[in-house]
Amino acid sequence: MPTRSRPEVPQALHLARLAQGTPGQWVALPGGQVRCLNLSGRVDGPALTGWLVCLTGEAVVDLP
Repeated sequence: MPTRSRPEVPQALHLARLAQGTPGQWVALPGGQVRCLNLSGRVDGPALTGWLVCLTGEAVVDLP
């Protein structure tokens, strides 16, 4: 029986470094609904739903 080849493991993404490229702007990652943001102050804009993961520092979330 022939052996199956395994798909290559994708490269890991360093989310904090990726977001540092455009501080204050959301960066959408391909292949899903994941976005990252380098917080450089208050973020205004439309209300969004989802999870917030703080990789470094701290984030204050003002809930309605």
